[in-house]
Amino acid sequence: MKIKHVCFDFDGVLINSLGVMEISWKLCCEKFDLDISFDEYSKLIGIPFFDILNKLNIPENLWEDLKDCYDSASTDSIDKIIKFRSVDNLFEVLDGYNISYSIFTSKTRKRTEEILRKDFKNINFLDIVCPEDLDPNKGKPSGDGLELIIEKNKLSKKDFIYIGDTKFDIICAKNAGVKFILAGWGYGDAIEESVVANNVDDFIRFIERNL
Repeated sequence: MKIKHVCFDFDGVLINSLGVMEISWKLCCEKFDLDISFDEYSKLIGIPFFDILNKLNIPENLWEDLKDCYDSASTDSIDKIIKFRSVDNLFEVLDGYNISYSIFTSKTRKRTEEILRKDFKNINFLDIVCPEDLDPNKGKPSGDGLELIIEKNKLSKKDFIYIGDTKFDIICAKNAGVKFILAGWGYGDAIEESVVANNVDDFIRFIERNL
């Protein structure tokens, strides 16, 4: 296996925003009188926000207002979002080996770009795909986002790897027909059949073994 391109999930892989998600979700529940715990919400992290609301059986007429509330609260708490340890070193390693990289995330483009400006302004992602770039119902766990990155940038699936932290990322990679590494430091549970990197440094060693 030779790696020439790494595609990253964002939350739970490059950044830790779990605390911000909890703040934002609890504020939404308070404002809209929803009795849905963050624990219930967090089990669905990894798919687009509206898909989460749908699975939580929240009436569709509330979706847009909930999204506005959630996004506003997340922006207000952006300083609480942190990069995982060794992420900066990871990009230095990838650049040193001329390995390109991209992001496929379920986070909206607005929120993604806010965080990129804050924490990744000198990182040159080849591509960034968010739910707005895809047709409705084509976000994770569909593989369409990965397929879009591959086709748009003329990449080869045989040396492309996706790294994510939830079961939705695993299914997404399978649907796109690409190799997958589970970020064991993220929000999801390790899946038995997955190759797991326990931390970012472990993932760097994996990259260096597959040059």
